[in-house]
Amino acid sequence: MTIQLIAIWERDENNNWYNLDEINSVQDGIDGFGYVYVIWTHSDIIEVLKVGQGIFSEKIQEYKNNPLIQKYRESEKINITWAIFPENLLDGVVAYLDYKLKPTLNDKHPSDFLIPIN
Repeated sequence: MTIQLIAIWERDENNNWYNLDEINSVQDGIDGFGYVYVIWTHSDIIEVLKVGQGIFSEKIQEYKNNPLIQKYRESEKINITWAIFPENLLDGVVAYLDYKLKPTLNDKHPSDFLIPIN
């Protein structure tokens, strides 16, 4: 039997995925917890660009200015979502998402374990 974590992936007040260019910051600093995020584009197809973790408000600004991500802005909307997990699970969640989603721009996130997630 496989156990899968259930994440609550963040959406805006209209239940749409966030546009990377329109989000300015997210509250950081929940002791013992951290963020896992996914950045993707879609037009005719969905392309996952990046999966990661870290201080989320800093990552948002970094990716807004990242030329490898921003080159997609010309023809497609860049979406972002995130979920909160206990810090000790972050590496396993990111490694699983990396394995399942195969992001175009990701560095590999090796982990001794994969934590399945929705």
